[in-house]
Parts: sequence; C-alpha cells; structure tokens
Amino acid sequence: SETDESSDDIYDTNLTQAEIQKQVNLGNAEIASERKQAALEDSLSNVATAAASGDYEALWLALCSEPLAITDVQQDNVHDYCIAIATAIGNGVQLTVGVLQDIIDDTNSAVAARKAEEARLASTAYAIEQINSAIDSADPDAVVTTLQASAAEISDVDGSSGMEYLVKLSETKTAVGGSLDQAAIQAAVSEVNILIDEQRRVEAVLAE
Repeated sequence: SETDESSDDIYDTNLTQAEIQKQVNLGNAEIASERKQAALEDSLSNVATAAASGDYEALWLALCSEPLAITDVQQDNVHDYCIAIATAIGNGVQLTVGVLQDIIDDTNSAVAARKAEEARLASTAYAIEQINSAIDSADPDAVVTTLQASAAEISDVDGSSGMEYLVKLSETKTAVGGSLDQAAIQAAVSEVNILIDEQRRVEAVLAE
C-alpha cells in the first residue's frame, strides 16, 4: 500500500543517515588518530633535536609535552637525560615513548644513587675531620666516640682502647705531618687491636 511504501522510504532514509554518520565518525576517528600520531612524532623529533644540540630547556619542554605522556621527568636531571638520550641515539636506538620512559627511569635511579653516594662520602669526610679534631684534643673518650661514629666507617673499634688509639693515632699524625685520612686511621686502629690482642694472649698465658 501507499502507507507501507512511505514507511519503507523513511526506513531506508534513516538507515542511509545512520550509515553516513558511521562513516563520518570513522573518518573523524581516523583524522584524530593521524593527528595524534603526528603530534607524537613531532615530540619525539623535538626530543632528539634538543638532546643532540644540548639544549636543556628545549629538552625539558619536549619531554614534558602532552603527546609523550612521560612520567617522573625531573628538571634537575635534564643534563643527565640529555647525555643518556644523545648516547642512545648515537648507538642507533630508535626513540619511542617506551624507550624514553626507560631512559628517564634509569637516569633517575642513577642520579639518585649518585647523590646518595655523594652524601655518604660527605658524611664520612666530616666524620674523619671529627676524628682528627679528637686526636688533637688528646681526649681518649672523644677519640673512641668519633671512631665509633657510623659515618666514619672505621671497623673493629674497641671502646676500652681509647688511650691506645689516641697514642697510636697521635704518633701517626705527627709522622705524616697533617690530618689522617680514613685508610690511615683504620690502619692505626687495626694495628692497635693486633698489639692489644697479642698482649692479652701473653697475659693469659702468664696467668695460667
């Protein structure tokens, strides 16, 4: 009937519109994907260019760009990032988001380890200064206290041997004509310990 034909026409028209919308949506998605990929490639290129030229500010901005979405980028580490990225490129590594993220993570860990080691060395240096000051003060208790400080990293310190350590360290310091370093202090402590152990063994034998 005429009504049925009219209904069919409307149905056919609706299907056609749905199909058109579907194609439009697919086209839009494809365009968006292409734009996203282009933005990603531009960001990767910017990173490579900045690293190759040693431009830290440009590298920082490129690494923080939205298309890369790299996490834990730390501005204080940009110099190290630059070296690591430039080295990777020089070794023929193809930059991708995954590769960059690995470089950032590895560099952050390396920098953190380096800073921790620098802090440890600074702490040890200060502890060694304290030992030298204690030797100068001629105070056996102060000598033992500073030798036992964990930062000094001096092993096998006998708390009852302060005077012996003081005498030996003073002699050693006079001999070298200046402050003692960690190795010299450890050597003096170890020598005193050996002498005291030997003395105690002799005393034990005599006491029998």
